[in-house]
Formats: sequence, C-alpha cells, structure tokens
Amino acid sequence: MLIDLGYLDNKNCLIYHNEGYMHCSWMVGKHVVTVEYICDNYPPLAVFAWESLAEWWKAVSDVVWLDLAPVAKELLEGDDVDQPTRELIETWLWENEEDEDEESQEEEL
Repeated sequence: MLIDLGYLDNKNCLIYHNEGYMHCSWMVGKHVVTVEYICDNYPPLAVFAWESLAEWWKAVSDVVWLDLAPVAKELLEGDDVDQPTRELIETWLWENEEDEDEESQEEEL
C-alpha cells in the first residue's frame, strides 16, 4: 500500500503522547498512520498504517496510557467519521465515562 504522507508533525495529529512512551497518529486520507517509541519494547520504534479510523480505534482503545477521551469527543464533533466508526467511538466513550464515574465515587469514600 502506498500512502502519500505529506507533512506530519505533532500539531496536525489525532493524538500525541510523549510521557515515558511516545505515540503519534495522523489521519492521512481515509488511513491512519501511527508512530510509537516504547523503550521497553524490541524493537522500540514502530510505524503502523491502518486501513481506516475504525481499525485504528479498535487497536488503540485499550491502551491505558493514551488519553483518548478528548480525541473521541473531537472526532464525534466532525463530519468525516462514518456511522459504524461513530457508533464504535460513542460506545467506547460511554463505557469509559461510566468507569470514570465509578472511580470518582470510590475516591469520595
């Protein structure tokens, strides 16, 4: 698969995380390109090209060190997300907001 990447930096990415682990993902047309640097992994540097936003979301939605809630809300505000992907993100957001509510109630006790 050949993808014209254009200009990529951390200002035009979907998510940028650089605290202990580095993760940066960009929308490139209908594809998502991800670069990760995790020093504990071998090899520590990885580059991924996902066929779609839904495929990328399924892969990263369980990564606990990524703060995906702001990304999810931003994606849902836009018009370029197809309906199945929108439902996938909405379900994830609903499930994770429920988890945050339970954690805040436990902290209050």
